Amino acid sequence: MTTAHTAPPPERVPGRAWTVRLTGYADRSATVSCSNTACTMPARSKDLAALRRFAAQHAAAHAKAATVRANA
Repeated sequence: MTTAHTAPPPERVPGRAWTVRLTGYADRSATVSCSNTACTMPARSKDLAALRRFAAQHAAAHAKAATVRANA
């Protein structure tokens, strides 16, 4: 015997997503940007290692601040 669900599946609720981007330039400098416009980013810099660390810490801070949805 096979059972089939007749009700359509519930609509998917999108999760949170942030995009933290490092953008490099021809003069060997870079910038960090975040898709959340409320975030403050450092100025364009040639210290790429520091910008990479900042980007990783920034993404981790977003993940830490995220809360689990009640219906998850």
